[in-house]
Amino acid sequence: MGKIDNNIFISDVEVPEIVQKKADEAFSKIRMEGMDVMRKKRYSFISPVAAAICVCILAAGSMTVAAAVYHYWSRGMQGNIQATPKQQSELIDNGITTILNEDVEDNLMAVTSGNVTIKPLEIISDEHFAHISFSVEGYYIGEQIEPGFEYISVYTGKDKNDENGWVDMYGSFYNGIVAGSDGRPVYDNGEALEYTEDGATIEHFKAQDGTLEYVMMLCAPDIDDSLLGKTVHVEFANLGTVYKTEYENAVDGEWAFDIAIPENSTAELCKLDKALGDSGAMVRTVEFSPISIKIDYDFEGSSYEEEIIDEDGKIITSTSYTEPPRFTGVRLKDGTQFPFIINGGMTGYTDESRKEYYCLMSFDRVIDIDQVDALLFQKPSPSGGGEFMEDDFYVVEFNVDS
Repeated sequence: MGKIDNNIFISDVEVPEIVQKKADEAFSKIRMEGMDVMRKKRYSFISPVAAAICVCILAAGSMTVAAAVYHYWSRGMQGNIQATPKQQSELIDNGITTILNEDVEDNLMAVTSGNVTIKPLEIISDEHFAHISFSVEGYYIGEQIEPGFEYISVYTGKDKNDENGWVDMYGSFYNGIVAGSDGRPVYDNGEALEYTEDGATIEHFKAQDGTLEYVMMLCAPDIDDSLLGKTVHVEFANLGTVYKTEYENAVDGEWAFDIAIPENSTAELCKLDKALGDSGAMVRTVEFSPISIKIDYDFEGSSYEEEIIDEDGKIITSTSYTEPPRFTGVRLKDGTQFPFIINGGMTGYTDESRKEYYCLMSFDRVIDIDQVDALLFQKPSPSGGGEFMEDDFYVVEFNVDS
């Protein structure tokens, strides 16, 4: 496989870098309107953290879950990946979800520094993504104040400076806001967002007991690599507040964890060989798990010139390449549609000739693969008014047995 030319990790704060076509702006308005308060992703891949760190070693693969006992996901994990009680139970039973404090005393799981205790709660993982949630206790903030860590390092291997062990990560403190079935942000109880007098969205970072929760999503930078079965080192340093991207420190502390990602996988690989209308794209294969999808296309990209603003504020001419229609959602066998379920991922060409393309996306909710009868791909622009209609999607019939 040749060099991957476009290795983008989607985040709402990165939308200006991701949206390369003006036609995508309408989609961004629907999908991302208000999402800056839903998921503020602030991350640091390899950040300097003092060497003297207390490390809590977690052998996730060794945890056992009694089938007769039902477990609810934590508040933040449920907000990050929405799931029904049945779906939660099934993902625990098949090993995609690991409850990290199961059968282990809490004091063996937690790390306390600066009077703040951080404890891993769950891992949800498949071939391409791993979601990990952490409870944060002992740090008390007022309403409408966003908490944040000064540094976060996530890596595999023994040396954080070894590029072979780097891990793509984006995460945030959970703020009680999720994506509705139409992709618009709502509170996790289904109620519409509320705003302050000056127009700021009201966020709910604190649980009822005052605790906070940090949720991160991890992905191997190489599309052909996986985190399954690997040990991920997670290090947090210093805790404070964030206002308009500016960090203000409140607690000096260091918290580190070695977390073993389970090896279990339930992904289904399906061969489709179906064209996306007149777009020139052919969907070859689909690798589908309950929390993500990888799609391989045949698509011959062409180049075009466009003006962009560089980091110095100057207008320059840049060469970009056309892309095939993007996967955005699914239709279920009962007719239910989830048109906008993507929650970050990567896209790009996999060959120098730009004829092979991939789309790797995580979901913002659990999808029952055997209930999916069609995949939805976004056409270049909506039919009108920024609202998406059925005709605004390429609908590809899907059968897990195909």
